Amino acid sequence: MVKDQQQLAAGVKTLKTLATRSQDRRTSCRCMKSAATAFPGIDPKNTFALPANVGSAFQGLLFH
Repeated sequence: MVKDQQQLAAGVKTLKTLATRSQDRRTSCRCMKSAATAFPGIDPKNTFALPANVGSAFQGLLFH
């Protein structure tokens, strides 16, 4: 599980680096919201804590 968490953190940080414009962040958020529906058991309430949990202040990952 630790390796998965490290990969998730690396992915979030990379996405933060790449999504420099507001539109980029909105697009990444919509994409991840859509992808999350393919994984049963994801609690949308937990997604608000995701950036902090992986050491990133990337607000584009806040699922609304």
